[in-house]
Amino acid sequence: MFGEVWKFWKKETLIDKAEEQVERMLVVAKDMFKIAMAVFLDNEQSKANLYKMDRGLNEIQMDVRRKILEHLSINPAMDITASLILITIVVDIERLGDYSKNVLDLSRDSDVKLEGGYFDEIRALRDEIEPLFDQTRKVIKEMKKESGKEEMQKCTNIAKRCDELLNKLLDDNHEPGRAILATLVLRYMKRIASHLKNVASSVVNPFARLGYKPKE
Repeated sequence: MFGEVWKFWKKETLIDKAEEQVERMLVVAKDMFKIAMAVFLDNEQSKANLYKMDRGLNEIQMDVRRKILEHLSINPAMDITASLILITIVVDIERLGDYSKNVLDLSRDSDVKLEGGYFDEIRALRDEIEPLFDQTRKVIKEMKKESGKEEMQKCTNIAKRCDELLNKLLDDNHEPGRAILATLVLRYMKRIASHLKNVASSVVNPFARLGYKPKE
């Protein structure tokens, strides 16, 4: 489905930068995630302004919308499905930035390196999520359905592991402050994995099933 979408966009001079914009958004979203997790887990200092980076994502999203609107106003019957898919996935990518900001906000409640116990497992999840940004970008670029399915499964597995850790947190006795931080960051990480899955699904599913498990 999405392979045909990209072929469509590449034929249109008005929006021939759409694929490049989506890839650029994923690069910025990855950088935001890396910075936010480093500040949160390791109390690292960063000169980067995540709020400014997030505004950049918003601007790209709005530019894509403008291009689509202009395109459809000129060619109202020209592949509406392609336009809907593109609008949908840029929303998912923009949300990646929002959740990284949420992680950064948690760091204001902690002035020490968070390690041991559940935070070691959170670090492991962080290390698995980070390469998914590049892998999702590769899926979009290469337009391979099987790669898209593999990517979706990885994201689904990470989301499930976040839920498993959350359930364990509820059953165990922890220091309230650390438990709250762990709970919140796991929720944000789960949402990040889910939005990456939604983007990857654009290569696999028809528009009505974006974000859902592929039909075999």
